[in-house]
Formats: sequence, C-alpha cells, structure tokens
Amino acid sequence: MVETSQEAEDSLSLIKKFRGDLVSENYRECVSAFFYISEAMVKYMLTTKGCFPISHEGTQVLLAQHFVKPGAIKII
Repeated sequence: MVETSQEAEDSLSLIKKFRGDLVSENYRECVSAFFYISEAMVKYMLTTKGCFPISHEGTQVLLAQHFVKPGAIKII
C-alpha cells in the first residue's frame, strides 16, 4: 500500500481539522484527529523500511519491531 495523493490530502485535512478543533477548544475531537494523524505518520515511517501494514494491529507490531525495539524511538 503506497500512499496516494488522496491519502496525503486526507492527512493534511486531518491536521487542519486538529488545528481548528484545538483553537476552538474542542478537545474531544482533537484526540480523535491526533490518533488518525499519528497512525498515518507511523504508516509513512514504516514505508521507509519497506513495510506496508494493512491493519491497526499490524501497524503497532511493525512500529515496535522496526523503531521501538532497535531504539530509534525511546520509551519514556
């Protein structure tokens, strides 16, 4: 699954929505948008390692294998 221009536009729309919700103090929507933005960013990071997850669980597992365990992302 290679990110298409539509997926990139969707991610940009989510970022704009997050900003708007943050400014208007709609924090419940901020949390939701932040989750989807974060997942999109992680999927993009995984493509740099040649991984293309198709599920949320797959995304979590691959993130741990390729970034957390090797120490690229520190657990705090």
